[in-house]
Amino acid sequence: MKFTKLTSQQAQIKPFATSAVNFIGAFIFFISCLCMFSVMDGEFPLVPWAAISTLGFCCTFANYKIKIDKETKNIIIRAKSIYVIKADSIAFADIRGIVVDEKLFGKRDYRLYLKLVNEDRYILINKGYKNSLEKVANELSSFINKPIYKTYEC
Repeated sequence: MKFTKLTSQQAQIKPFATSAVNFIGAFIFFISCLCMFSVMDGEFPLVPWAAISTLGFCCTFANYKIKIDKETKNIIIRAKSIYVIKADSIAFADIRGIVVDEKLFGKRDYRLYLKLVNEDRYILINKGYKNSLEKVANELSSFINKPIYKTYEC
């Protein structure tokens, strides 16, 4: 995870895992296209190779980004590949605090979510290490002036 201040009014959180997914997707796409068009002599059906190459193509452009905008007072969450998979916006006024929580059955698995005013939770990062999520939570908290709750210290 990396918290980056773009300007004094904007910041973003971007996980590192998307780079690995992009690289693996490009590799799968390249190998499957190579097998489809040049190496294969009709010994394996075309449909599975087309499905595998489509999966690789979609993974090549996978992206997950959390943008924080002080001007509009919103946190914008976007997950996309070739097309938008998820696009949400949460106003600062709806956020009660930022929570770093230990997963119930996962050892050394933590998650970062927003605790909303109506007692709902909105998960920003579902899996990560304690230190990296605490660092991101501290930077996010100081950027939007909301408190941090650590449920594993209770």
